[in-house]
Amino acid sequence: MEYQIAPYESVGPVRFGMTQTEVQAALSEHFETFRRGPFATGDTQMYGQCFVNYDSDGRCNSVEFFGDAVVLFNGKNLFSLSCPALRELLAPVEDNDAGFTSFEHGIGIYAPYEDEEPDKVESIIVFKKGYYG
Repeated sequence: MEYQIAPYESVGPVRFGMTQTEVQAALSEHFETFRRGPFATGDTQMYGQCFVNYDSDGRCNSVEFFGDAVVLFNGKNLFSLSCPALRELLAPVEDNDAGFTSFEHGIGIYAPYEDEEPDKVESIIVFKKGYYG
């Protein structure tokens, strides 16, 4: 499946604000539900190529992709781009401890070894407005 990003609205068939049941119907895949850590405010569901995260009201607030997912933004598969190319495409970006985030587009790049491996992106998170802060 290809996942087209509509900033702050949706990614593929998943719209931010959907319930767990609505996401399950949209993705039609096997999943597992768990809590990501002691500070998680809601559940996370792990599907084949992504984690779908929920807020304390059980509404989707972000989707994090990994592996061989095809995540499209402005016609480009983000996983096929290097970190420098992603920085240019998503500008302006803010650096963090393990990558960078575009608050303009609602997309975060997890690339903890960017200095050593600029072509390696571990995961990509797409989030709703207000997800951070």
